[in-house]
Amino acid sequence: MLIRGFSRGGMSACTEPATSASAASYSAGARGLICSSNQLRDGFAAGLAQTLAEDATVHRLWYALRTQSLFEESFRQDVHDIDQSLERMIWRIVSRYAELSGAVPYLSSAPTYAVLDGLFQQSLLTQLSGRDDSAGQLRSNVGQVLDRLVIDR
Repeated sequence: MLIRGFSRGGMSACTEPATSASAASYSAGARGLICSSNQLRDGFAAGLAQTLAEDATVHRLWYALRTQSLFEESFRQDVHDIDQSLERMIWRIVSRYAELSGAVPYLSSAPTYAVLDGLFQQSLLTQLSGRDDSAGQLRSNVGQVLDRLVIDR
């Protein structure tokens, strides 16, 4: 799942601890700031909502391929590799969110990814069914869920 705003030049200052002021400035896309947990949460939720709204066709194809891999062995390894990459991306975001919050992740990587992927897939289905508020609802749900995916140390 491509998440708008979470490329190397975008929100990476939130997902990767900066080692110097210049690294923070570069990572934050010349904005020169390291984000807070709230900024990371809100930016992540907004990025998911934006990619839902703008890239629904690509995501529909992804879910179709992932489902087809259950029946077509030749797809399985590639789908598995992509899915693992997405899981690692989500884990980096949730781990950094926990760190910025002074907390620890509540779940391990796989169930954390499953929860967020499930929210995204559910929102994609409602959007493709014609619900105009799907992206906004996803944004709200991701923010709420992310807060519950971490616990105080």
